[in-house]
Amino acid sequence: MSTHDQLYELQRRLDRFQVYRSSEIEAVVATRDPAEIAHLLDPVVDRVREMYEPAQVDLHNALSAFVRLYPSLPWDPPSRDPALENLYTFGRFLLPRLPVPPEREMLQVAERAKPYPSTREATEVDLLYSIRRQLPAGAARRYRALMKKRRAELLTDAEHAELIRLTDESEQLQAERVQSLAELAHLRRTSLAKLAEDLKFQPA
Repeated sequence: MSTHDQLYELQRRLDRFQVYRSSEIEAVVATRDPAEIAHLLDPVVDRVREMYEPAQVDLHNALSAFVRLYPSLPWDPPSRDPALENLYTFGRFLLPRLPVPPEREMLQVAERAKPYPSTREATEVDLLYSIRRQLPAGAARRYRALMKKRRAELLTDAEHAELIRLTDESEQLQAERVQSLAELAHLRRTSLAKLAEDLKFQPA
């Protein structure tokens, strides 16, 4: 796999976390004011803090790998993709701001020792991220509030429709998590039950 291919794979992995917007990348790249950069990164960091802890670590590892690998590209213009270059600039500022749970530091250190993830490692990271996904914190709170109102028989028609939508999203997410769990069990040559126990898998 070429350096470009590795970077594009990492870019796709980072984009899937959906913690930054293209407009935010462009704004950070366009300024040299440290205070403004910090202000622009604040909402991105807030989104990361709302993520499930293992996903925070996966994001940190993927961004670290991207930032380490990008400078190895040739400096001639044909080798430069503006989107990759902007993500590299944005990532260098974002990386020191990312929260990394202390108990995950050994995983982070081990990841730093690798110049880039292998195809299998990348696949496992993607599957683990899918397995650990949850409804966004705001949606989960809203779902619980609507369920409480339903039990009290206080739902309006609009709220009932909203509850149906959130239930569908939760069930779809759960199906994807179970599918990813099965794929990871196959990849690791272990049973579904054993892997679920190892990962402390809990239904959404």
